[in-house]
Amino acid sequence: MKITNTETRYCAALLLARTAPTKEYKDLCVAHAESLGKELTDHQKELASYGVEAAIEFNYLLDRKKMENSKREAIWKV
Repeated sequence: MKITNTETRYCAALLLARTAPTKEYKDLCVAHAESLGKELTDHQKELASYGVEAAIEFNYLLDRKKMENSKREAIWKV
């Protein structure tokens, strides 16, 4: 099964809504995701939501790893 453009755009809208800097932008992204979601099944929306959560968690872990590495490098430079 291939991921459709609508699913990709739905994921992007969800991700942008989760990371929006202001409530106004968040509301715009949520509205866009809702309009795209009308074309998707509940199963497709659920999978997209899991994907977005996994991407956010993965990014957090990568950032954390980078911070740990930079702290180690700073200690060795002293």
